Amino acid sequence: MKQLLILTAVMAALIIPSCTKDKATNPNACTYLVDSLRYNGYIKQIIETKCATSNACHVTGGDGNGDYTTYSGILEKINSGAFKARVLNLKDMPTAGSPALDPCEFQKMKDWYEKGAPE
Repeated sequence: MKQLLILTAVMAALIIPSCTKDKATNPNACTYLVDSLRYNGYIKQIIETKCATSNACHVTGGDGNGDYTTYSGILEKINSGAFKARVLNLKDMPTAGSPALDPCEFQKMKDWYEKGAPE
């Protein structure tokens, strides 16, 4: 009888912790399908909030070298190597005057670039 009580206590100790509620999914988690990365999607959203805002550089008539509000505008920098150099390697874009890329945004930009920067 004593062995049965010990066995029951051990089983309960193993089972009870596994019955806790599932943790809610973090809505801020960086989840996306690499195949879904396109300029007209995640990338344009990042650019519109970090690079091509009314007070940022990469808009028509802005202080930056290029207008990223269109795919053709950013494609020029991708083809020249400037995008990779500044955004991915030096990581000095956006500049101090604009909000920095968070780690998820940076990863999306990197994956998009490595995928061939599709429109």
